[in-house]
This record gives sequence, structure tokens and C-alpha cells, in this order.
Amino acid sequence: MPSDVPLLGDTVSEWNKNAEARHKQISSEIDISYHKILIPTMMRLVGDIANKRVIDVGCGSGYLTAELARKGSLVLGVDPSKEMIRIAKREYGNLPRLKFINRSIEDFSSHYSGTGFDIAVSNMSLITIANLEEALRAISSVLLPKGIFAFNITHPCFYNHYRKYQSAGTFQYHISHAQKGSFIISNDPGGLPSPTTHFHRPLQEYFRSLKAASFAIDELIEPFPTPDVQKLYPKPWKVPHFLSVRCIKIHPADKQKSAQ
Repeated sequence: MPSDVPLLGDTVSEWNKNAEARHKQISSEIDISYHKILIPTMMRLVGDIANKRVIDVGCGSGYLTAELARKGSLVLGVDPSKEMIRIAKREYGNLPRLKFINRSIEDFSSHYSGTGFDIAVSNMSLITIANLEEALRAISSVLLPKGIFAFNITHPCFYNHYRKYQSAGTFQYHISHAQKGSFIISNDPGGLPSPTTHFHRPLQEYFRSLKAASFAIDELIEPFPTPDVQKLYPKPWKVPHFLSVRCIKIHPADKQKSAQ
């Protein structure tokens, strides 16, 4: 790993500092994209989850995790941020069929020997993980064969143009790299207390890493606001801001057949 890539402890520290403020953004429903774009798209991708075993990777303060549990699934939320998990337990710890663990997905998977999960979800978490391939292999390892993995990320093709973390002259789409800046949403222009780090990766890296982790893409969505939702934003969207994907874990035997 290059020396300029932030370590896990660095990014976790950022989210520990931002945990309460980020939870307030979500719980107050001022984050338009979270409530009107990302969560509805995630629910569409996972479908009927009643009586399914679900793991929420990078669950943050637990809002999505709790929504999944309310739909009748057995849900485990994992997150490396101690403060995020503290808030999640405080806010949603009394819900049945729901549990939170303060661990990274890589650490959790290396020690997990229980029943495999039917579904894994990750809402805007893959972009905060430095080693994408390692994280995807960890997620794959805790899923049952033909299990579903659904995730939301910032759109690699358009997000820097939208947020302008880097100028057009310095941004290099084809090179994976860390970007750091203020976490700002439309209804909270002041942003979070501490800058946050995320990782830009070209689409081909996501596809290659998913394949290496035994995932096949089943559906890909570039969610876009409806006309009514567009009106909630200060400026209308010109391009997709996010990319949403559903994958199926390929059984080793099926993977072998497809390679022949």
C-alpha cells in the first residue's frame, strides 16, 4: 500500500469525530440523498428480506440496519467506528432481530464461524475502505452461495466533477487514489466537524475486484431524483451522483464451469 494512503485507524478516527453530527443529519432527515435516493434504491435492490439473515457492512449509526430489521430480517451491523456503534446501540439497540458489532468487515470475517448470511449491504462504505479487494473477499466469505450483495457508492465518473474535491486539471479518473475534504450535504452546507477521506476508483477496478471476490453483477442502477425530489435540492442534478449495484455470490462450482 502506498505511503500516502490513509490507514484504517486514520479514517476511523475521522468518523469517530463526526459520528454524532452525521447521525443528526440522518435522523433529522435533512439529508435528501440519503432518504430520497440511497435508502429507497437499496431497498429496491434487496427486495423481500423477511426472515433473511442480513449483514450491514459499515453500518454507521445504524439507521439503515434498523430499517432492515423492521422489515423482518435478522440483521447484524458491523462498523470499525466505536462512536458510530455506540450511537447505533443507543438509538436502535432495543429492536428485536438486530445486533451491532464494533469491527471492520475484514476482522469480523476472519473470526466468524457462524451461519452464512443471505444478504450483505453496504451503503456508501466501500468508498471509505482502502483495500477494496480485501473487503470484498471478506464480505463474500460470510455470504452463503448465491447470496446477494448490494451496495451504494459515489459515481466514479461524475462525483468529483460534482463535488470538486480536485480540479479538472489534477483529477485522474483512471488512477485509484484517496480524496479528503469537507463532508457537505445540501441542507447542511457547514458540513461535518472533521474532514473525511474516501477513495476514488475507476469502474474497472470495482468490476475486477468484484469478480476476484466471486461476485457477478446482477443489476446496476444510476439513481436519479424524480421531478418532485429534484425540487428539494438547491440545484438540479445534471448527472448521476451515485452508483448502486446488486451482485450474486457465485458458487465455486458455477465459477469453475463459466471459466471452461
